[in-house]
Amino acid sequence: MDMPNTAPTAPAQTLSDDYRRQLIEKHATDTRWGNTGIAHYARLLRLINHFNAKSVLDYGCGKGMVGKKFREDQTTPGFNFPDVAFYEYDPGIPDKMDDQNLADLLISTDVMEHIEPEYLDSVLADMARRTLHAGFILISCVPAIHRLPDGRNAHLIIEHPNWWIEQLNKYFNVAQAEYHNGELYTVVMSKKDEDNSRPPVRQEKLAKP
Repeated sequence: MDMPNTAPTAPAQTLSDDYRRQLIEKHATDTRWGNTGIAHYARLLRLINHFNAKSVLDYGCGKGMVGKKFREDQTTPGFNFPDVAFYEYDPGIPDKMDDQNLADLLISTDVMEHIEPEYLDSVLADMARRTLHAGFILISCVPAIHRLPDGRNAHLIIEHPNWWIEQLNKYFNVAQAEYHNGELYTVVMSKKDEDNSRPPVRQEKLAKP
């Protein structure tokens, strides 16, 4: 049975209107904001290969550097994933805030700590419903160097790695977790995935590039 490309139901609200305005302003005025995901590009390619993913969703994609690089590579002869669909969602980027695609593999790097605490469960539920099989979620557990336009530290949730693992396990099955230099690296599996033919998660060093 073919899976739909878009989520079947609209998500609950995942951020306040005021915070959306803060994010839009920050992205528009700070060139350093929302571009760290590209540091994990090699890891993304390994995960696509490992899980035989046919589609990827960059959840909280920021300025979209990962997607831009991936689509450029797809035009290069010999690239291993020329037919993998790449989707992007970010509530602070006007042309990326309405994406509702599902994907085999969800990636979300340095996003969760930016969520308003009262909306964390809504965001995790939205991520889980869009993840068909697996996800790579990287979370900072220390204060940010950035400030929001209203003066707040850009990391709205600063918690211990074990706390984050508990939150993730409510909506996913955490298959692997590693804490390194203030950041929690996790591989999660969808609770709704019953495809036993998928390869198991290798216990490799997640913190390596």
